[in-house]
Amino acid sequence: GSGLSVVTVAAYTGKASWLSIDGNNYSWSPLPTLGAIAPFSSRGPLRDGTQKPDITGPGFGVVSALSSGVVTTGLQPYIVPDGKHWIQAGTSMSAPMVSGLAALVLKKEGAITPAQMKTELNTFARTDVYTGAVPNVDWGYGKMSGKSADMTAPVVTVSAPNGAEVLTAGTSSNITWSATD
Repeated sequence: GSGLSVVTVAAYTGKASWLSIDGNNYSWSPLPTLGAIAPFSSRGPLRDGTQKPDITGPGFGVVSALSSGVVTTGLQPYIVPDGKHWIQAGTSMSAPMVSGLAALVLKKEGAITPAQMKTELNTFARTDVYTGAVPNVDWGYGKMSGKSADMTAPVVTVSAPNGAEVLTAGTSSNITWSATD
């Protein structure tokens, strides 16, 4: 993406192997490094030196909805056990992840400009040993982070079982809890 008012998204590896509907475990070949930039992810900058990509999302090894219209002959290794999802790879997977995060930011912030959205996403992007110093031509400002949408984890208190019980395999037990968010 080369538009200045759009958020462009790179992809990193989120899943290297998976269980298939056929009961076997599969992995990408060659085996990618979890958390590393995806080998197919486009690099920046733009020809004029403008920073691109803006941010990175999981895009190599994403479990996605499997359309009922897909002819699945020969695709069994990529279909996960529920038969309704499959493993995919591409910035076509990382872009919707960032779009979903942007929707949450819009819910929190209300109407904001594209520039304000970029700032929000970039300010809270995560860095790690793979991203190195950011911004850079591979990762943009880093890996997408839910912090930009102020997604506070719920507080969950389990009241039963309380730790003193002995639970037997193959039996049922009630669990009660309270949660706030």
